[in-house]
Amino acid sequence: MYRELNRVDTLTASQSMRRLRDAGLLDQKGRGSGTYYQPTPWLLESNEQGLSGQSDRLSSNLEPLSSNPELLSSNLGALSSNPNWQALPQELQEMVSALGQRTHPDKARETLIRLCKHRAWQASELAGLFNRNAHYLGTQYLRPLVSAGVLAYTIPDQPNHPHQAYRAVIGAVVSE
Repeated sequence: MYRELNRVDTLTASQSMRRLRDAGLLDQKGRGSGTYYQPTPWLLESNEQGLSGQSDRLSSNLEPLSSNPELLSSNLGALSSNPNWQALPQELQEMVSALGQRTHPDKARETLIRLCKHRAWQASELAGLFNRNAHYLGTQYLRPLVSAGVLAYTIPDQPNHPHQAYRAVIGAVVSE
């Protein structure tokens, strides 16, 4: 019903319903395709009194959201103990730390190229820095950059070698 009323796809509807559940406005019943939602007693009470009657409850939980801003940064905590991270120049550390889980692919490619100009990297090492799966990083970024001539294998005759690493090709230009 939510999808039809709001003219959205299933994924968008599910995400919206989960946000309403997490906000305490809906109770989730069932699992999977049998999932349905019911208004919480708090929402029903708020609806009868109007939201202005419940304004103290709406804003009462703000402190935990802002009390620990370090948790909001990308993955610096895990990176700081990574020896590869510690050996990076400050400029590259800043580029990597600016990457989020939903980074624009062009920004991720640029960062990968800059890292591979610094030194050769194995996919697993890059995956640790990017907080991504090594296979995903290889299929989405590394192999296409090798095909484009921007990156090169350190063991060119064995692309699937377990110690394969990637280095930047000096003078290569990334084409869109």
